[in-house]
Amino acid sequence: MTIDDARLSSALHELADTPAPAGLADTALAGARRRRRVRAAVTSTSALAVAGILAVPFLFNSGATPAPAGFGAAPSPSPTSSLVLPGEPAKCQLPMIRVDVKEVPQDKRPPYLKGVLEALPPRSDYQVQSGTLICDFNEGRGLEAYAVINLGGMTRPGGHLTVYLNKPSERPKTCAAFAAKHQSENVTITSCQEADASNPLRVTTRETQGTVMAFAVYPDRALWMESHPAKTGGVPVTSAEQLMKVVTSKNLHDQLNQ
Repeated sequence: MTIDDARLSSALHELADTPAPAGLADTALAGARRRRRVRAAVTSTSALAVAGILAVPFLFNSGATPAPAGFGAAPSPSPTSSLVLPGEPAKCQLPMIRVDVKEVPQDKRPPYLKGVLEALPPRSDYQVQSGTLICDFNEGRGLEAYAVINLGGMTRPGGHLTVYLNKPSERPKTCAAFAAKHQSENVTITSCQEADASNPLRVTTRETQGTVMAFAVYPDRALWMESHPAKTGGVPVTSAEQLMKVVTSKNLHDQLNQ
């Protein structure tokens, strides 16, 4: 696994005032955390400083909706802004409306995200909070992408979703191997269907705090999504079965054929 949990997933979740998930995603991304921490400490000093400055409005204004013009609002939206995440190439990051508005403009959403939103259950209030392009984060080690989708806006009354794409993938390729690596007292595998000539390994899980996940593991790639409830221990609005329809879609699979 190559997405850097400490520098990407954690950064995005912290800026969203939501703790980074502490389950399967953290476990799967731990190797990347170790690799990237050493390299980022040497090469990203300036990026960390910039990211720290840019993060200030998020930390103090999270969840706040900009006031209408004329009522103490920030200036009207101007060209989109990029939030520079420490240790991640700026070319891979999706722009936001402004540094104080945690939302990716609709016209800046890449094809894979448009496909995810089309495959999810219909809603009028999906908000792409932040994410990346499908990109080579690690200089030739493969393609990956990550995004956060809020249900109901920045306050997340319906919880939120995360989507991950990764090629190549180190995910276990059989039910037995997946269970051996990931099942624990905090993670229950709720279903598992072995791969066959037409389908990937398909796994759904549930964590004790309520998060459900759906994984599609192919020989050369893995796609998975998480559905987080609005409150710890709650039931997510989007079920694991609904997530599975997204991660097994041919459209999403083919987005990694770059």
